[in-house]
Amino acid sequence: MSSTPTPPPADAPKQPNPPTHWGRWLAAALLVPALLVLATLGFVLGSERGLRFGLAQLASLTDNAITVRQANGRLFDQLELRDFRYISADGLTVSIGRLALRHRPATLLGRRLHVESLVVDGLDIRLAPPPPIPEPDTPTDLPSRLPVDIVIDALSLADFVLRPAAESAPPTLELANSTMIGSWLGDRIIIKSIDTTGLPLTGPLHGEADLSMSGAQLDFESLAITGPGRVQASGRLGLDSVASDLELAWQQLHWPLNPADGEPLLAADLVGSATFTGRFDAYRFDLSSTATLQDFTAKLSTQGSGSLEQITLDDLSLDALPVALAAASSKRKTPAQPGSIKAHGTVSWSPALLATIEAAFSHVDPSWFAADLIGDINGRLSTSTTMIGDEPTIAFDTRFEKSSLRGQPFELLANGVTDTLRN
Repeated sequence: MSSTPTPPPADAPKQPNPPTHWGRWLAAALLVPALLVLATLGFVLGSERGLRFGLAQLASLTDNAITVRQANGRLFDQLELRDFRYISADGLTVSIGRLALRHRPATLLGRRLHVESLVVDGLDIRLAPPPPIPEPDTPTDLPSRLPVDIVIDALSLADFVLRPAAESAPPTLELANSTMIGSWLGDRIIIKSIDTTGLPLTGPLHGEADLSMSGAQLDFESLAITGPGRVQASGRLGLDSVASDLELAWQQLHWPLNPADGEPLLAADLVGSATFTGRFDAYRFDLSSTATLQDFTAKLSTQGSGSLEQITLDDLSLDALPVALAAASSKRKTPAQPGSIKAHGTVSWSPALLATIEAAFSHVDPSWFAADLIGDINGRLSTSTTMIGDEPTIAFDTRFEKSSLRGQPFELLANGVTDTLRN
């Protein structure tokens, strides 16, 4: 037996059709802006016209605080900018004559910027003037890592100048040429090599470093600088309230660090080590070094403490042993012998200059420093230096006995105060 479905009553309400056309319109309304954004992004990143368009928009958005006179290439892989200029609201000015960048875009998918080459020519930075009302100190907060990892195969910096705010003041720092290879992966910074030329004080320098940083401290696994000798460091450098714990060592240093042609070395073959512990407002140090000073070998050792306002030498010892007489032996009536200087004292510079030094001399031969001053100095010296206005005033008390100079015996007992205020 079959049954026929009963038709619905004529007055029954009809079921609405699915809103297929409204769904399509909604999807299109959401998709079109996304496609426009992607197209604009592709235009800016992938074409030279897009690069120029993006820079023009950047200048407009910053009210011409950032300007570029000429741009070539594309952001996607390589570009070149000429006459870049940035002026901050507080007066900081940064100018770059030419910047050329080449990188591997595929690495950005893995949150890594791999720079194959970065060339910066004519970087000129003028610092902003200090605010009329000093701003309160803010705690140092160094980043432990960057949003993306960075690998730099080759960085070249030429004609770098750092200038103070005052236009009439000379440059603070000038570098003729510098190059670097390094990376910042996670919280680890590795500088495989950094080389710089054009430093008048030191001459060419080469550096290597392996470190990490966070908050107010830098932790050096290793740091090495080679130039006029070699300096190495390891440990923690603390800022603000973080205590430092640094170890330093040096070999084959000399002074002057960068002597002119024919200029004699006042000190050569410096070899030594030092430790620095504590905060900058309460630190201790321990230093030991040997050197050749003209014609004698000297050993310097000192321990002490300090702060942002003063430094105290608990004990300073300079022991000297002649290795070759500065003057002909016929001028010397007594054989050369080891000599030493022992000293201690305190130097304060805030709120005003105050220095007190006490020193004892035992068989010190002035010819080690000046060839014609052959002698044998024994005695003690104490000084106290203060400032009266802009002039230093030195009170002294000295006693030398059983001494000689240029073959003549002498003794000296004196005390007094220098009169620097008299015209």
